[in-house]
Amino acid sequence: MDKTQREQAVEKRKAAYASFGIVAVLLEMIPIAGIFFAYTNTVGAALWAADLEQKGSTAPALREQAKKAS
Repeated sequence: MDKTQREQAVEKRKAAYASFGIVAVLLEMIPIAGIFFAYTNTVGAALWAADLEQKGSTAPALREQAKKAS
């Protein structure tokens, strides 16, 4: 994925990234429960990234590059 494609992908999802981040920060600001939310926000972000990868909406040929690296 070159720089232009990367910028387009980020721009396409900018609102989703921002809304996730805003909610994550607000939840982590809750006293005591913020520790729990810090964990769940991390898990949620990982699941979201896995979903994007599974749908093939990330860098083309990324899986092939990862297989070559290992």
